[in-house]
Parts: sequence; C-alpha cells; structure tokens
Amino acid sequence: MPRDVFEHALGGLGWTPGSNVELEYRDAEKNDDALAEGAAGLIRLNVDVIVTCGGRATRVAQQSTNAIPIVMSATSDPNRSDFFFDMLLNGRRDNVTGVVLLTTGAGPRALELLSEAGTGFDRIAILWDIRTPSHSAKLKTVEDAARSLRIQVRPVGVRSLSDLPSAFATMQREDVKALLVLGSPYFFAERGRIVELATRYRLPSMFDSRDATEAGGLMSYSANHAALYRRAAGYVDKLLRGARPADLALEQLSQFELVINLKTAKALGLTIPPSVLQRADQLIK
Repeated sequence: MPRDVFEHALGGLGWTPGSNVELEYRDAEKNDDALAEGAAGLIRLNVDVIVTCGGRATRVAQQSTNAIPIVMSATSDPNRSDFFFDMLLNGRRDNVTGVVLLTTGAGPRALELLSEAGTGFDRIAILWDIRTPSHSAKLKTVEDAARSLRIQVRPVGVRSLSDLPSAFATMQREDVKALLVLGSPYFFAERGRIVELATRYRLPSMFDSRDATEAGGLMSYSANHAALYRRAAGYVDKLLRGARPADLALEQLSQFELVINLKTAKALGLTIPPSVLQRADQLIK
C-alpha cells in the first residue's frame, strides 16, 4: 500500500494520523500464515476498521472477524471466487465493503502494448504462477487475445522461487522475444528477482506492478493504486463516522496506468515507438 497516498486522503477528510486517528500496519506479501497472524493482531487491538490490500488479505480478514468492518482497497476480479461472487450477487457482504478492481481486460491489453513496444515481438513468454487460483483463467484470456493479435505465446508456469532460473532458461531455449508477467502476490514479493533474471537474459518485460518497473523492468500496465487507496480512505471516513459496511455499496473501478522505464529500454538497445510512448502515463528517465 502507498501509505503516503492513503494517509493524505484521510487527512483531506479530517483524519490526521497521530492526532484523531491511529494507524496500525501489518505487512505480509506472500505468506498466508503471516496474513492470519496480522489479522489476529489487529483484532486483539480491537481496531475500528481493517483495510485490506488484495483478495487473499480480504479473505483472511473476513474469515477472522465478522464484527470489525473491512474495507477492500485493491481486491481484483470478484467473479473468480465463490466468496466474492456471493457478496456481489447475493448481498451477503456482512462486514465487508470497499473497492473492487476489474482486471478482466488488463492481461490482453498488457500483451498488446508489449507486442507493439519492439520490432519482431511476435513470440512472447507468459510467466504464470501455478499457486495462484486466478492464473489459469487469466492465462486463457491472454492466450485468446494472442490469437486475435496473431502473436505466439509460450506459457511458463512456476511453483516457487527456486523454479524461476529454470523458467528463464526455458524462455531462452524457446527464443522468446519478450516476457509478460501475470500479477500475483508471490510475483510481487519476488519482483526484484524476476527483474534481475529478465535483465540477465535481456528480455524486455511487462509487469502488472509499477514497483517492478521502478526496480528495472521495462514496462508495467497496472492498477492506478493511488485512485484505489483514495477511494478506500473515503470508505474508512464513512465507517468511522458511524456508517454500516452493508449500507455502503461496493465500488467497481477499472483505472490502469502504463509506465515505461526508458533507462531499461536504453540498456536493452530498444527504441520504443512514439505510438507506445504517447500512451504512457509515466516515463522513467
């Protein structure tokens, strides 16, 4: 979570951390046990609201308490899990409200942008996480888009960090021209390692996290998290002022941003076409 954005948004609504509101952060990027421990710690503190980042964190929080209001701030694709399907279609949200990120078209769009970023980018590896439940569906969506775009894709699945070196060796043998990394909590936690390997193998890469692009990846097409966390702050404000979670409608957003690292492009000897650069929301120089 970009804490500065969230805290600034709260400040604009009259809540000043350390003055009239106290914030407790718990970080657990890839470990379900750590998520459960973090949720339990917040419940012991009897906090007034829990803000979650991502579907796994939301599910753990919801399983841990039905009394404390939960605000989703970056949960994506609700139709991909029974829990969120029930919440949306049957109204059984109980203590959960917040912002849902619609990502159905993000993978195909990222593939299209990556294919246009360099001459001959017609064979692209797709790095996907076998542990992430939504990845099979996301991979199919990208493969369907590839057929429409007349691009060859080579899916490469991994189960752990130790699989990454062999995955990149496979990409090299397959002579892929670029790499699309599907978003997952595990890949986000290991973004530095993935960027390092992409650099070593000189693979132009597209991520779903601007953090990876800032770390040296070539491009990212990702949610506008600043917008998500500003909206989440609005939910927190209403709850602290007495609203009930079930009375606050879920909001669905589909705001994405394209970030391109020009320093990485130069290191790869890649000239990105103006037509792609013009669509970027940010250029890292």
